[in-house]
Amino acid sequence: MVSSQSVTTAVHPVCWYVRLRSGADTAAMIEGGGPEMAEAVGGMFVGYEQYADDTGGHWYRATCDYRYFLGDDPRDYNDFARAWLEGRTPVYLPDGQAPPESVIDGATLARAAWDAVTIPTATISYNPMVGDVGATIVGWDTWVWATGDTPREVQVSATAGSTTATITATASMLTLQPKDGTAKCTGSGSRGARTTTPGVRTAR
Repeated sequence: MVSSQSVTTAVHPVCWYVRLRSGADTAAMIEGGGPEMAEAVGGMFVGYEQYADDTGGHWYRATCDYRYFLGDDPRDYNDFARAWLEGRTPVYLPDGQAPPESVIDGATLARAAWDAVTIPTATISYNPMVGDVGATIVGWDTWVWATGDTPREVQVSATAGSTTATITATASMLTLQPKDGTAKCTGSGSRGARTTTPGVRTAR
């Protein structure tokens, strides 16, 4: 079965720009701290002097937070954060101008996509099936299978900005749990799982 669905979910970026002081407050902080402050901090806020009278605009600094990383390996976060932060010095933006776009990494986007998708429930049929109530025959072998409405594969693609992640889930087996045991059928095709119905007149 092929089905399509579209969902929207919110994902906090792993790395983004956080707003700092206004131009006027930043200049006052640097100049009020004397030569030591100007030497230690002034080099980060390049050109801060020209914004010393601006109270509407703000400085923005790039930052990353591991709490928003959904990957399995912490080393992946370290590599991603290091690459994203490299060369990103604080930037000044006038009032009303949006900060630079944040980036959602592939692992976080893939996990968010998987959490948002709904996998269709398998549809089951069986034989023998007697009457309109779906009764089977006590003591006889009953063949059970997933019908054509059951998806063999579910693929999910998610996009945020310039990043796209695609994940695929493939059905590997059908597991049945009748009252007298468990039956499994692996793979796909025309094979069915067989179970015996002891003393049960209606399949459920």
